[in-house]
Amino acid sequence: MRRTLPRDATVIVVSKGDERMLDLYGRHALALPPGLKRRISVVLPAGRPSVIAQLETLRMRGGDT
Repeated sequence: MRRTLPRDATVIVVSKGDERMLDLYGRHALALPPGLKRRISVVLPAGRPSVIAQLETLRMRGGDT
């Protein structure tokens, strides 16, 4: 990842609550679902309108990768 992503990348990270996934060697991370740090286990039903809306919101906040 360090060789692939630019240092100024804003990365959208999909996880079930593993905060280590947000450690991107200095790159900015946006969690999907938002509020990841407050959740232990999250299920993201792929293709659901709410998930798509959350993703679009993160893209508007600068998520580009």
